[in-house]
Parts: sequence; C-alpha cells; structure tokens
Amino acid sequence: MWQDIHDIVAPHSSNFTRTQFPGARRNDQIYDTTNALALEKFGAVLESLLTPRQQLFHFFKASDDDLNKEKEVQLFFEQLNNNIFKTRRRPRSGYYDQFFESHKSLGMYGNQCMHTIPSKDGLGLSYRSIHIGAMWIDVDDRGVVDSFFYKWTMTAKAAIQKWGKEAPKAARDAVTQMDSFRPLEFLHVVAPRRFVRSEVLGSESMPWESWEISLDDQALIPVLNPVTGKLEESGGYIVPPYNYSRFSTNASEKHGRGPSMLVMGDNETLQRMERSSLLYGEHAVAAPLLSQSNDLLSDGTSNLDLRSGAVNPGWLDARGEPRVKALDNKFNWQVSEGLMEKKRNAINDAHFITLFQILVQTPEMTATEALIRAQEKGQLIAPMVGRQQSESLGPMVERELSLLPVVGLMPELPELLKEAEGEYEIEYSSSATRIQREEEVQGIRATYVDIAGIAELDPTVVEMLDGPASVRFIAQARGVPPFLIRSEKEFDDILAAQAERSEHQELLANAASVASTAKDASAAGIDISQ
Repeated sequence: MWQDIHDIVAPHSSNFTRTQFPGARRNDQIYDTTNALALEKFGAVLESLLTPRQQLFHFFKASDDDLNKEKEVQLFFEQLNNNIFKTRRRPRSGYYDQFFESHKSLGMYGNQCMHTIPSKDGLGLSYRSIHIGAMWIDVDDRGVVDSFFYKWTMTAKAAIQKWGKEAPKAARDAVTQMDSFRPLEFLHVVAPRRFVRSEVLGSESMPWESWEISLDDQALIPVLNPVTGKLEESGGYIVPPYNYSRFSTNASEKHGRGPSMLVMGDNETLQRMERSSLLYGEHAVAAPLLSQSNDLLSDGTSNLDLRSGAVNPGWLDARGEPRVKALDNKFNWQVSEGLMEKKRNAINDAHFITLFQILVQTPEMTATEALIRAQEKGQLIAPMVGRQQSESLGPMVERELSLLPVVGLMPELPELLKEAEGEYEIEYSSSATRIQREEEVQGIRATYVDIAGIAELDPTVVEMLDGPASVRFIAQARGVPPFLIRSEKEFDDILAAQAERSEHQELLANAASVASTAKDASAAGIDISQ
C-alpha cells in the first residue's frame, strides 16, 4: 500500500517494492496533483503547529513548582533551551528541512523516523529523516516503539570513512580491488538491553543496546568502548538515536496509518476520472470520424484532409450535409467535474487544508465567529498534535539532552536542581498549543468583562479572581517567552518597592503640610509648640 501511495502522491521519494534508475521519469501514473499538493501543504501545516522555524516552540521548567521561582533555575532552563535551538538552527544541522520531510512522511504513510547524532565537527547535532521503507520496528507491551532495525546502502569508500580500520572486510576488499564505489548493505539494530549493569562504566550500563552488521559479510562490526578503550561486539545508548512516531494506530498493527492512506480510494478514483476527462478532451479536439463511404479508410489512405484550413471537395452530399461526422459520446463535463471536486475536497479535508483555509476564505466573518472557528480548529487538531508531542517531540528532546554534554552545550546544573536530581518538564508553546489554550484565555477575558458589570452592584466580586495570576496564564498561553515574564518574587519586590515609595511620598506630603501650617501660625503670631 505504501508503494501504491508513493506512485500517485510522491513518486520522487524512495521506493518500497521496486527499484528505479536515478533520473528516470516517475510521475507517469499521476493525472491529478491534488493529493501531491495537499501533502506539501500538510507538511507546512504540521511545521507551523509543531516545529515553527522562527519560534521557540517549547520551554523547560522544573517539575517542582517551588524551584521555578528561583532565579538560578530560571536562568539554567533558559540557557538550556537556547542551546538546543541554537544547534537546531545551525546551517548544516538539517533539523527543520529534515523534519519537514518527516512531516510529509507522516501525511503519506502515517509513520516518520528521525535520526539524531552529533555533527561531524563536534560542535552541534545533526538530524536526518529516515525513509520508513528502510526501517522495521517493534513495540513493547504498551504499544510504544522500542526496537529499531535500520537497513541502508553505503559505498565501500563511505564505509572506510565511517569505520576506518574497523570497516568490514567487504569494504576493505572493494577498495583494494579499486572498486571504491561498490554499494554495500548494512543493518543497525537498536533494542532495549536485557541486563543493564549500572555498576560498570561504558555501554553495558546504558539501557539501549546497539549492533552494527555488515550484511555482505554476515558479520558484526566491532564498536569502540569510549570508557575502556576496547573493541566490543555491541555499543549502547542512553536514549535511542531513532525517533519514530505514527499518525494513528489500531490495536492490531504496529505501524501507523496517515491521511493519504485514509483517502487512497478517493485519490485512485480521482486519477481515473481525470484520465477519462483528458481522453475525452483529446477526443473532443481530434474526435473519431464516422462515415458511410469507403473512401475514408482506417489505414490513413483517405483523401480527406484534416489539416487546419484545408479544402475537401466532394465531402458534402446533395443536401449539403457532411459525408463525415465526428463521434459525440455525450460526455457530461458538469457531472464529471462535480464528482472530481468532491474527491478533491475529501483529500484536502484529510490533510487539514480546508480547516486552515476557512479563515482566509471567509474574511467577512465577525471576530466572535473567527474565535469560534479557531476554537473548533484547536479541538480538531488536538489529538494529532498531542500524539506528536508525546511520541515525537518529547523523545527527540530527550535524545538531544543526552547529546548536549557530548558537544559541550550543556549548561552547569544549579545546586538546587542537583538536589532535585534534575527533574524537568517540557512546556510547548507552538501555534497548536496556543490554539488549544485560546478557549481558556477567552474564558478569562469574558469572566473579567462579566465581573466589571457585576462590580457596579457589588464591588467585593473583584477580589474573586487573582489578577496577576490571570495575566501570567494569558502570557504563557499566548507564547510570551519566559524571560519576559517577571517571576512571582520579582513581582512581589516591585510591589513592595512601590508601597515603600508611596509611604515615603505620603510622609513627605505630611511633612510639607505641617511645615506650611507652622509657617502660617508663626505669621499669625501663634505659638504652636505649646
């Protein structure tokens, strides 16, 4: 099914069940590009909802709310967040363009996989979208992906560059035989380690075990233990290097299914309908000819000239009727176009295109209507966004945090967090999160409007809501960066300073009043000291 989707949605991507020569034409099965265009827009929609390029779409905070009030904790998490986005935005990291490819893979096949490793220069991280046709997975008892089997092809030259003297025999033999560009196959397996030895240093203490295998040699490629300096059969990871997520799943399948799979029938029908319309259009321009005369032969020997502007003497009968007529198959353009439009709408609906175009297509709607639409949009995308945050973005951040010390981008942990064992939470602030929380924001605003009316009758109701806390919630829901929001301690200090200034000004005003009174009394000859 993935190959069928590939053929009529994105034939430029990698194949699943067939091999094609590089540069070969691949779009010969596409007659209507609705799904292909919808897929590009779907990728852009997911990027804006989950990984917008120009925004900090998540922040960190301590699991203990009391720690979040401490300035050093706030500064640590702010620096940590900045470092992660700094390495993502490096020109050669590939984070955003590779994630865009993964978003489209999610739309086509319902599955996506990202690979995260330190960059070659050791100054940041490198990201790559893995074609799911090269990745096999397994899940644990809760249905969470926990085992990865990645098969890929690499030239002998690249294998020597990757493993050096530990490169497999097939690669070394190919280079020796002056065949450096011979393609070789490899398999990388990452799975939970059955027995974790926390008392030792090195890969055996890591919860994930890793094997690299040369399929041409049917042999393991030894891995250098960075702690002991010895070669071992397997390596390990604190967090798996592969980040695999699915669009939607059912209880009997490990892999996911995506929007393009959901509307595959509509897409295939649309391709056939478009092909039929094209054939009819071709027949309408160069229609088959009908004639009672044998002078018009099927082998092309007829003397009827079909060129533009040609004169054909004798091809009218005695009544002036043409001796040749074009075949009219009574094709109904309106009915066909209406049916195709329904199929296109279904495809766009499945890829969220219609959902995000409605505010643009109906600019005359009122602010209240626009708000309701935005709230409906948030409710419709919530399941998809929530799944990707928990299955894709969350594990991705865990992988990045495990690599930051390796590339020297992990800030020094404050003592307060050391005591709390560094427990943290991720707070998402992308446009998807803001859409989902907009209903709460509007609820707060509406409540304050209602309170303002009631306060005219009963002023005590203004004390029902916490004003500073309300503003803090709205700012966070709208995606205001944490460093622009004063902490509770800073806010309390400002209020205390304002109260002190007010008290000081009141004392000065009283002193000035007393001095004025004394001056007036003295001018009147009254002794006020008695």
